[in-house]
Amino acid sequence: MYKTIISCVATVTVLGMLIPSSNSLADEGEKKYLSFLCDNCHGKDGKSPKSDIIPVIGGKGYDFIRKEAADILSGERKGRAVVMHAKYYSTQATSESCDIGPSATELDSIAKWLSTR
Repeated sequence: MYKTIISCVATVTVLGMLIPSSNSLADEGEKKYLSFLCDNCHGKDGKSPKSDIIPVIGGKGYDFIRKEAADILSGERKGRAVVMHAKYYSTQATSESCDIGPSATELDSIAKWLSTR
């Protein structure tokens, strides 16, 4: 019986180490948010923009954040937001550029993190 309990505990421990926790996913989103300098305009948590014309994005729904950001960064959406983001990111940038925007995966992690703020 004792060996069975030890074996079960060991198995659960190993499996737990293999599955990424929601905290690690959230940490990745926050790291990406900061590395792409989103906080410079939207604030550290996405809720304290530096100007009245910059929207609060923290706490909005994942789907909303993901779609809006993708549309803005791709140039699909027109207006001031596209112009402001174009100053920082180029849709023609390559991975060797310093001005490449977030990938789809990175944008997903940022949107997930922001939606929990």
